[in-house]
Order: sequence, then structure tokens, then C-alpha cells
Amino acid sequence: MNLSPLMTFRPISPHKYAAICLGIGLGLGVIGLTLARLLAGLSISGWLFWLGLLTIACFVAGVYFLYLAFAYFCLTYRLDRNGLQIRWGGVTQRVPIRCLTQIIPAGEVPLPAKQLHTLSLPDWWVGRWGQTHFYATTDAAHALVARTDTDDVVISPTDPEAFIRAWELRIPLGPTQIWSQEVVRWGVLNWPIWRDRLAWRLAGGAALVYAIVLGASLTAFPAWPDTIPLNLDSLGRTIISKEQVLWLPRIGGMILGLNLILGIVWHKKEPLAAYLLWSVTIVVQIGLWVAIRTIIN
Repeated sequence: MNLSPLMTFRPISPHKYAAICLGIGLGLGVIGLTLARLLAGLSISGWLFWLGLLTIACFVAGVYFLYLAFAYFCLTYRLDRNGLQIRWGGVTQRVPIRCLTQIIPAGEVPLPAKQLHTLSLPDWWVGRWGQTHFYATTDAAHALVARTDTDDVVISPTDPEAFIRAWELRIPLGPTQIWSQEVVRWGVLNWPIWRDRLAWRLAGGAALVYAIVLGASLTAFPAWPDTIPLNLDSLGRTIISKEQVLWLPRIGGMILGLNLILGIVWHKKEPLAAYLLWSVTIVVQIGLWVAIRTIIN
């Protein structure tokens, strides 16, 4: 048996699922580009808003699946005297050797169903359900469960028996480093904003309010009069076209984009400043909607 300090095990058929995710990601990108070209020929209406929303969704989902493809290419299980490391894209999960109580075939323990709400996900889908982390690329019949006192980690090395023997041989050797049981994220994935629910609620709320303002404006645009009288108090009365009114949601979009970027930058050192900025952005979007309704009416 190989007693080298570090043994690296590859999962079963990772490139197959990487290719699937890569194909889906590229397909969504092509759909997004096609929809973006259609947007240029549409007149201003509610359809323009919904098609634009669908275009953005295609690009976002495409980027997600491209990341999944990268993560499957990177997926490895590394075992040494200190414990188990699972590399998944920009994430590494560490399980110290002292915390590993068992490594047994996955078919011997009940595992939670992989579901997204009511949708059943394929066996190779990576994620966490309850206290079980899935990093397997196959079904339970060909996978292993690395058990700790708090969590189960499901993996699928190409040679399960060799993996179990390698773990058993390293137990009596003792660790050379003291690890924590943790998930290590690298680069951008380690930014605290990903785990800050309040930040997501405020930033997402600002984006949602803007989407409502933009969608309502574009939907109502065909019914607006071609020219709109505008009273400017001391400046007198002027006439504007209905196209000019759309500058208000455009300004709202620029404010939203700028404040989202500034908030993300500030969040690392001053999260309260980011919260305040996104809260103000919500108020500004509501104010722009009130201004639009006031001008039209």
C-alpha cells in the first residue's frame, strides 16, 4: 500500500459531468446572446422588460453551469495523516483525521434525498442537504460516506477499497498539523458577503424594487400620451415627450448599479455602510416611481 504523505484520489467519471455542465452553460450563453439580439429590434413595452429579464437569467445560469464544469474538473479527494481534503472548484472542505469516525459504503447508511424544493436532482449533483455534504459523482452503490460526530461527507473515489485502506493505515501515524473541520473558500468566494443574509436581502430588495419600477414603466409606456405637460413651479410650464420620462428609470438603474458595486467594496471593511447605502437605494427607487406616477398623472 502507498504510504506517501499525500494520496490523491479522483472521483468516478468527473469529466463526463463536467462536459454536461459545460454544454449546458455554453447553450445558455448562446440562448442569451440570441435573446439579446432580439431585444434590439423590439419596441418599448412590457415584452421588452420580460425578454430582458430572461436574457439576464440565461447569462447568470450559464455562468453558474460553467463554474460547475470547472468545479468537476477540479474535484479531488486528498488524504494524508492530517485528514481528508476535498477540492471542489474554489472551495476546499477539510475533515481532520481525529474527526473521522468511520468511512463506510454509502449503501449502508440512509442518505437524504437530493431535492430542490420538489425537483429531484441527479446522483452526481454536489451540495449539502441537512448534515450531509455530497461530493460524489455517482449513486450510493458506488460511493463512500466519511462520517464525523456532526456531519457526513459522501465521496466517490475510483477505488473505494484503496481509499479505506489508506485511511486505516494513516490513523495510527498521528497528524503533523492540527486542522479544523471547516470549508475553506478561495479568492472572491471567501468574501463575507456570500454568507451575510442581511446584505443579500437589502441588495436583492433594491434590485427587486428597481425591477418593479422598470417593468411597470415599460408596460405602461405604450398607453402614455405622446407629449406630457410638466409644471416646474417658478420655471413655468414645459412639454416633454414620453420617451424623456424613461430617463427616470434609467437614472434609477445607474444608481442601483453604482451603489451595488460600492456596497460590495465597502462590505468587506464597513458592512454597516453597505447596509445603509442599499437601504437608501431602495428609498431612491421608490421615490423615482412616485415621480414617474406624478409626471404621468
